[in-house]
Amino acid sequence: MKELHVLLDGQHIGVLAEDDHGRHMFQYDADMGHGTPLSLSMPVRGEAWSGRPVEAYIDGLLPDSMDVRTRIGNLYGVSPRNPFALLSVVGMDCGGAVQFITEEQLAGLPLPEVWGLDAQEIGERLSGTGGAVAYAWQTNGERWSLNGSQEKIALAYADGRKQWYEA
Repeated sequence: MKELHVLLDGQHIGVLAEDDHGRHMFQYDADMGHGTPLSLSMPVRGEAWSGRPVEAYIDGLLPDSMDVRTRIGNLYGVSPRNPFALLSVVGMDCGGAVQFITEEQLAGLPLPEVWGLDAQEIGERLSGTGGAVAYAWQTNGERWSLNGSQEKIALAYADGRKQWYEA
C-alpha cells in the first residue's frame, strides 16, 4: 500500500492510499470532527472514501492535457495515467490549498523554496508555455499541479520586497 499525507491549508486532514491493484482510497484523520472536507463530494466521515468520488477528485487536480501529464511522468519517472503517481511527484501544492506529500516530505516541512526572478526571466518562462516543444513546464524541482488545459507557471510576489519569485 502506497500512501500520501493530505494537508488542507497546512493542516493534516487524512491519507490518500493506493493499493496493489491501483485502487485509491481517502481516509480522513480520526480527529477531523466536522472540519472542512477535502471535497463536497467527500464529506468528513469515519469510513474511508473510495471509487468514483476519490478518482474524480484526484484526477481533477491534474492538468487536463495528456501531453502535459506525459511530460511530467517522463520528467519524474512515473506513469502519466496514474493520478496517484503524478500527485506523488507534483502534489506539494495543488489548487484549493491542498497538498499531497510523502512521509519524507512531511518530516521536512515547511516547504516550498522560492527563487527570485526578473521580468526577462518571467517572459522567457511564459514564452515557453503553450508551444509545440514537448517539455515539462516545471523547473527547479517544482512540485505543484494546477488543473486545466493550459500550461502554467507558478509565481509568488513577496509583499514589500517588490520582487517576483518562482514558487
